[in-house]
Amino acid sequence: MASDRACPKCKELKPLYGEGKTTILVEGVGRELIHKFKYEEATFLIQDFFSFFENCAGLTQYLDEAHLVPVPLHPRKFRERGFNQSEALCQALIRLQPSAKMAKILERTIDTPSQTLFSRKERMRNLKNAFRLALPSKLETSDRYLIVDDVFTNGSTVNACTRALRKGGIQRIDILTLGHG
Repeated sequence: MASDRACPKCKELKPLYGEGKTTILVEGVGRELIHKFKYEEATFLIQDFFSFFENCAGLTQYLDEAHLVPVPLHPRKFRERGFNQSEALCQALIRLQPSAKMAKILERTIDTPSQTLFSRKERMRNLKNAFRLALPSKLETSDRYLIVDDVFTNGSTVNACTRALRKGGIQRIDILTLGHG
């Protein structure tokens, strides 16, 4: 399991969260699997992703007692895709570590275009105010919250989610992504 602080591509990253971990590199087969899962409704791949999680040293401890916060999709995108890939990943993580709980406490307020073709600055601008706390949200502000997403590229999405959680008073925020790249 890799940490974002060790990644040479992330020198410009200014994380607002605490610790970040990921399980696979999004290149070659990793990129193809995530793309099929996310855009081609290959939800059967969640079992393969569960195997990745099972084989990550220290992941069960990292998940212990955490509130898993899936990155939300805009309702339009959810209707198109039929599922939220981050929620599916959270469900697999809870199978691995039952003490973790899903906390669907964020909502996407802006239907942003896909981040895939944007530069780092454009990604940050694209996600400005795109997330907020879902109301009413029951928050245990002293607990540890773990933002879960499919891919970590430059941190724009998880930073935008972290901002929204911090507005709700949450202080202990870490991240976990399936892939990094």
